[in-house]
Amino acid sequence: MQQAIAKVANDQEASTRWDDAVQRLHQRPLDYRWIDNNLGIWFHSYYGHDEVYLLDPADQPVYAMQGGARADPGTFRRVATQALPLTEELRSTLRSPSRPRTAGEGETPGVRDMAVVADRPAILSIKPIVPETGEGSQQPGTEYLHVSVRYLDGTLLKRLSRDFLAKDARFSWKPEGEASLPVRNRARQTIGYIVWSPFQPGEQVEKRMIPALALALAFVAALLAWLLHQARLRAREERELLELTFENVTQGILLTDPNLRLMIWNQRLCDMFGFAPETVKTGTELRDLIMINALRSEVGEGDPAEITDKIITSIAKGEEQRAEMLREDGRMLELFGRTISGGRYLLITRDVTDERKAARLKEELVSTVSHELRTPLTAIAGSLGLMVGSAVEPEKGARLAQIALRNCERLIALVNDLLDMDKLASRTAEFEFKEVDLRDLVRDAVEHNQPYAERLGVGLKAQLTARPVMARVDALRIEQVLANLLSNAAKFSPRGSEVTVKLEIEGAKARISVIDQGPGIAPEFRSRLFTRFAQQDATSQRQQSGTGLGLAITKAIVERHGGRIWLDSDVTIGSTFHVELPLAGS
Repeated sequence: MQQAIAKVANDQEASTRWDDAVQRLHQRPLDYRWIDNNLGIWFHSYYGHDEVYLLDPADQPVYAMQGGARADPGTFRRVATQALPLTEELRSTLRSPSRPRTAGEGETPGVRDMAVVADRPAILSIKPIVPETGEGSQQPGTEYLHVSVRYLDGTLLKRLSRDFLAKDARFSWKPEGEASLPVRNRARQTIGYIVWSPFQPGEQVEKRMIPALALALAFVAALLAWLLHQARLRAREERELLELTFENVTQGILLTDPNLRLMIWNQRLCDMFGFAPETVKTGTELRDLIMINALRSEVGEGDPAEITDKIITSIAKGEEQRAEMLREDGRMLELFGRTISGGRYLLITRDVTDERKAARLKEELVSTVSHELRTPLTAIAGSLGLMVGSAVEPEKGARLAQIALRNCERLIALVNDLLDMDKLASRTAEFEFKEVDLRDLVRDAVEHNQPYAERLGVGLKAQLTARPVMARVDALRIEQVLANLLSNAAKFSPRGSEVTVKLEIEGAKARISVIDQGPGIAPEFRSRLFTRFAQQDATSQRQQSGTGLGLAITKAIVERHGGRIWLDSDVTIGSTFHVELPLAGS
């Protein structure tokens, strides 16, 4: 019985530590899908908790699940009388300066007690939700608390009946029956009894007496059976918990026996390495898996068998492995392997593709921004230097001032693009949506960009529909999209050519097409066209300046409107960009 009670708290101890829990529970609105999976369904399905509640740092209920279904948090009042004194006790412990501050420094505090909830005896257990490694730390005593209720009837009594070979086990408020077990709370108050009546096939046993020898033999047999059952159950639960842990980590994990045969792995590892399901099963040799990647030339150049033998020999010697693998699909994996206790081998893999891309993007950012800053600053400094260092004729001074002004405008445009990109990426940019006629926006965009196009010797022309094209958009942002597309089209178009802006209705969407007669987009560059700092070779741009942020900003704005933008790959002369936006009311 004590083990059954302790298991409720132990299960919470094993499952109420997560690094991301602290951040997730302080976000608003609460992510109820995450809470369902990690606090509600999890404890109901795997540990048999009848009721689960989540209390915020002020001990106010913000979540409840009963019988595997989300419930009104207000139902916490059923257990509040018994639970709140325990939470106050736990808060005091959490605020104690002597308690461990991270999960690795000691056992996480918790409280549990027996109580009567809605006229039913129950185990009440409360634990704080804390990070696993100390990341995402919080003020002591301000943790969210996880409250679980396990009633002492139904499933639990059936289990007790089975484990002790008893028949007709039930809960009673009086010790009626030949054998009974008192149920007490921490104050040593008896809140009821678990009672049962012995049964022995083939004999009529008088209820008022039990042969001492038969009871002793039955108890010994039941105890042995129960211990064996508990050992098997614990082994199965530990394996299930380990497998579940493997499946819920972001890394790929593989564990072998001392003979380097697979014991446990997760699906993420199979996905990372591209292993087919039929090739990975219990007992598969690690050598066979390494050979799969060696045959793809993903673990080095040379004979696959020799490379595989070299790796296996290193593992067998107990050497630690640290390496990176470039997959044939372009993903970069970081590998760490080592031999652990019992001669077993543990391999952990991490997909670092995005990290490498971020590092390259940072290098491109530094390179692009430094270049784009240096060029106009050099021009500004040169112009001002000539004006200050010697007497300058008024006409020449005006030209120098004009050069400085244009380069200041370039710097302002660069800063604005960087700020725009940052706000759009973090979704903090403000949008003011109104229903407008897209024909007016296209006309304004052509008119505003006409002077720039004329300086390049390029004409702009609009082809509009006869009837209104109403859409709910942020007019200034859509004008920004059109300005980026029109300026790019004019910049890349030959002198004397014309750029056409066409507005059409396609079903429930409006389509804006910007068509130029320029050299087009190189095929090898099209995949990077809408990424940040992407630019073709400068010689094809007639030395026009640019940050490479325009199309990335344009794409982000269009997608915030629920639309899409793409380059028409079927066009062979010049370039055609299409922007689709949903019509109002669609």
